[in-house]
Amino acid sequence: MELIGQGANSTVFRDGNIVEKKYGTFTSTEFNRGQNEFDIISYLWDSGCRCIPQPHSFNAETNTGKYGFIEGKKLEINQITSKHIKEMIDFLVYSKSLTSGWTGIGKEPCLATYDYRMNLEGRIIKLLAQKGESKLNKEAKLIAKIIEDNLREKKDSLDLELLPKEQLMFNPGDFGVHNTIIRDDKLVFIDLEYAGIDDIIRPGMMFITHPTHLEISSTLLDEFEEEYKKQILTTDEDIKRFNNMLYYNNLHWALIQLNFILPGHPKMSDAYKEDRIQTAMNYIRRANENNN
Repeated sequence: MELIGQGANSTVFRDGNIVEKKYGTFTSTEFNRGQNEFDIISYLWDSGCRCIPQPHSFNAETNTGKYGFIEGKKLEINQITSKHIKEMIDFLVYSKSLTSGWTGIGKEPCLATYDYRMNLEGRIIKLLAQKGESKLNKEAKLIAKIIEDNLREKKDSLDLELLPKEQLMFNPGDFGVHNTIIRDDKLVFIDLEYAGIDDIIRPGMMFITHPTHLEISSTLLDEFEEEYKKQILTTDEDIKRFNNMLYYNNLHWALIQLNFILPGHPKMSDAYKEDRIQTAMNYIRRANENNN
């Protein structure tokens, strides 16, 4: 088999027209990305969706999924056009239409507005618990502490009550340009490991603030946001929540930049870590701008 992809969460091999994705080990208390992705893709495929890999089989013992190989190329940031934005919106509209047939939740879902804050607090606790004493690790923990202090000072009336079903949708998870392949001039969407039921505002909000999308032109991001609010969000309340939760969403990305200090994360150069720290600080600034 040919190794065609390797990341922090999985390793991907190709054997002819079949792709084998090994998700690694997990404990009984952890989110099972492998089983979740296979079940999600199978559900979408059985529903008639063809802009995803074809599911073949899943081995629960080895936590390995087999999918059809997609002959195509990755979509680069500088290649994005309005046509691609439309295809992404169309996929989200289709995903929303399948919400009633799926009950599983993804990783760190926001089913109540308070979940946005609770998910941040959980990440902060993990980061501050790390023992690494290197200069960059200390800087990362200091940033996590700054975010913790910001949250403590923020006065918000976030609700513990679950959002009504009209404000929930099927979220493809880590949705973005980085998880697309161009096949026959059309987009195919991959890596649905974290997909599940979520707040209806979340897929669009995560897209416009995703680290890999910071280099997309503001014109295209504005186009995406406008169409998302028009075609996915159905009420003024949804749009208001979308705008208000951007503060928490930017802090979410800030904390993710600091994951290099967590156990199990691939070893990275100091230059990489310094870049992540700077990006985290930029997200904090963006959050504060949203808060004003």
